[in-house]
Amino acid sequence: MAKVDELKKEYGAIYELSSGEHKAFFKNPDRNALALALSYRAKDKVLEAGEVLLDNCYVGGDKAIVEDEMLRIAASLQIANIVELPDVQVKKL
Repeated sequence: MAKVDELKKEYGAIYELSSGEHKAFFKNPDRNALALALSYRAKDKVLEAGEVLLDNCYVGGDKAIVEDEMLRIAASLQIANIVELPDVQVKKL
């Protein structure tokens, strides 16, 4: 867990994606990565959106999660769960 603590100090929130013995760590996306991922998502390109987040948010751990084709696809479909946008209300005045 020392590695995770170091990553948290450097990046803030850290998320773990795992499959079997493979574990990789990801940070929150920056604005550019989030904007690109959301633009893919708006076009129903879920896999591409996830790949943007994988490529831009990976900070350590087992590279198989981002390099092995089947693990990459599975991780791409799950990584969107790291995006936690606040609830914002719009009200006409």
